[in-house]
Amino acid sequence: MNHLSIGFFAEHILGRKLYEYQVEIGDSVIDSVLSGAGHTFTVMMARQMGKNETSAAIESYLLTCMESGTIIKAAPT
Repeated sequence: MNHLSIGFFAEHILGRKLYEYQVEIGDSVIDSVLSGAGHTFTVMMARQMGKNETSAAIESYLLTCMESGTIIKAAPT
């Protein structure tokens, strides 16, 4: 699907450059949402690798580009 990369969005709109592994995760999630595939994702990263930053960038992207919808987020500790 053709859409703006989460890496570009994060760097130029949010002012936060993401690492390539964060961009890969973000683009996969956004592709699933925008194509209507509705996949479920489980993301595991070591400490201090930017899990929350990746999640925040994805949520910001979707809230910016979607007219309506619902985000369900489970973040167990």
